[in-house]
Amino acid sequence: MKKQTRQDALLKHLSKGGKLSIKNAYLHFGISNIAREVGRLIEKPFNVLLHREQKSGKTKYGSACYWFEYSATEKQKKIFEKYLRKK
Repeated sequence: MKKQTRQDALLKHLSKGGKLSIKNAYLHFGISNIAREVGRLIEKPFNVLLHREQKSGKTKYGSACYWFEYSATEKQKKIFEKYLRKK
């Protein structure tokens, strides 16, 4: 059985309605810089721009912090599903 690429794993996650953040990208996909990889593996090859939602919170020390969650629109999900079916 052929190994799944990181690109395929990310596309499958997004096409099922999942969101990507720095935390789940590292824990589930082994990607430490999701901002770079979203552009390199998803946006440029498919000529799309994922939806970005800025999140904010506090560190365990009380400092403010923020991050982005990336998600796909319904149209983008269909593009990703079509690509994955061809493989």
